[in-house]
Amino acid sequence: MTVDLHIHSTASDGAHTPETLVRMAAEAGLAAIAIADHDTVAAVSAAQQESSRIGGPRILTAVELSARASDGRSVHVLGYHLDPASNALQAFLEAQRAERLRRAERMVESLAKAGYPVTVSSVLAHANGASVGRTHVALALVHDGAVPSVGAAFAELIGRGKPHYVPKAVPDVVEVIDLVHSAGGLAVLAHPAVSGVLDLVEPLAATGLDGVEAYHAQHTVAQRQEVARLARRLGLAATGGSDFHGHPGDTARLGAGEAPDAVLDELDARLGRPSAQHERTP
Repeated sequence: MTVDLHIHSTASDGAHTPETLVRMAAEAGLAAIAIADHDTVAAVSAAQQESSRIGGPRILTAVELSARASDGRSVHVLGYHLDPASNALQAFLEAQRAERLRRAERMVESLAKAGYPVTVSSVLAHANGASVGRTHVALALVHDGAVPSVGAAFAELIGRGKPHYVPKAVPDVVEVIDLVHSAGGLAVLAHPAVSGVLDLVEPLAATGLDGVEAYHAQHTVAQRQEVARLARRLGLAATGGSDFHGHPGDTARLGAGEAPDAVLDELDARLGRPSAQHERTP
């Protein structure tokens, strides 16, 4: 069986609720999923409850965190098996969500100056209380008729290198890895081939990185094999996921990446515990 350890819900910038994602995963025959929302673990409890209700897939506690490398490159870190009640984690996530909001406000200001009919209120309405992201800015632009799709918003306006892209102020990647460990979790480098940071895997392994996302939906078969070999050589876990968001026009399907379920035992072993059918929030 396969697993999908990189999914986004309405708690951040995904289109589906945690409960819906659990049911979709069950229908797809996935052994386990991780809803790794941006800077929030708000979806975890609901997903666990729904999976218990329907006898669905195993649910891993997860989060996706933004960071920067020492040379300034953008890096994403997936945290697995964290304690959602960790005070350090919750303080960090709150600070990062506040920065996300500030970034969205700066993006809207830039777009408005260029004549695009988008407002902060519209962005917040699309976020609906979730962790604010660029996708919510894109959805506001689509709703206001400025662009035809979320993909077009990124490609033309707010993607990296585009006229209205605004970078987030994020911590160093080693600090983020340490934060995940302080919350009892395992730190995994997300989609390294997509992000162009494969060269960082080895030095980060030396600083405590626990794994690398080999089986990402946007990695080619050759890239998946290359990253998996690198993980084996460095003694890292090779995880994977679809990065599924579920918005119209998104190309990734739930379960894409086809990560083997053996990774579940590997992650459990790194924490020194036996495998479990379901994790439950303390």
